[in-house]
Formats: sequence, C-alpha cells, structure tokens
Amino acid sequence: MSPEIEKELLSKIKVLHKRKGDFLYRENQFPNSVYLITKGCLRTFYHKNGKEKNTMFIFENLIFGSTSSVFLELPSIDNAQFLEDSTVEYVYHPDLVALYDKYPEMETYRRKIAEEYCIFLEEKIRLTENTGTDKYKIIVDRFPQIIQRVSLKDIASLMNISQETLSRIRSDIRF
Repeated sequence: MSPEIEKELLSKIKVLHKRKGDFLYRENQFPNSVYLITKGCLRTFYHKNGKEKNTMFIFENLIFGSTSSVFLELPSIDNAQFLEDSTVEYVYHPDLVALYDKYPEMETYRRKIAEEYCIFLEEKIRLTENTGTDKYKIIVDRFPQIIQRVSLKDIASLMNISQETLSRIRSDIRF
C-alpha cells in the first residue's frame, strides 16, 4: 500500500472501546461499517422462538460486519455483543468505497477481504454437515482460544446442540 493511500485510510479509521456485555449493534439497526477487533472478542446472534442462537464468535484480527447492512443497506438481522472488554477499529463503508474508487490498487484489499469472508462462510456451511463431535473439533482447531474465552452455553448454541450434549462430547474427546 502506498504511503498516500495508507495515510488516507488511517485518517478514516475510528476506534471504539467496549465493555463486556455491550452491544456493537442490534437487530434492525444499520451498522454500515467494516470492523476489526484488535483486542477482545464478541459473538453475533439472533433470536428464534425466544432463544438466542449464536452465529459466530469473532476474535482478534478478524474483519467483520453486518453484511445485510454493509452491502445491501438493509437493517441487520443479528446482534453483535462483546464477550470481553474489547477494542474495535472500524471504517464507515461509504468511506471505504470512496477509497476503492479513488485508488484502484485498493481493489486488491477489497478482493482479499471478500475472499476471506467467503472461506469463512464455506467453513461455517460445512460445519452443518458434521456430527457434534466433528463440529467441536473443527471449531477448537480453527479457534483454539474459544475454550478459555467463550462459555459452554454459547459454544453449544453455535453448534445447535444442548449444553449437556456438548459436555458429553468434551468428555469423550482427547486432544
């Protein structure tokens, strides 16, 4: 990245410091930014039949955003809640688009972000095809820090199984 682009991009980045339990955004809001967690972690979830259903956990150095809001300008379909005191950097999506338009070399970064997100979604889809034990192994392999940083209740919700089933799976696995 050229010094000129880097300077302009850095001028667009804002920083948030959030406490455990705070929300970054909620369902039906328009969080029109692209985020990067530099410290901490959060979960995304939605409500179904009165229960919270976790959709992902985001740890340090992962780029994320509400895709419905960022790309389609629709309200978010999920919530993003911090599981730890966290620091997040973000750029307002229209500012990024202006940089993409102004500097053609920024398209390379845009493509890389899109590729990483596609790979992440593919991994998530593949999880649905696995047994509970295999899901757990895949999740722990991809995010080893999850065991220390996320509650079993939240991990079970992500896997779409009960906490009791997750406890049985964990007792049967030897890493």
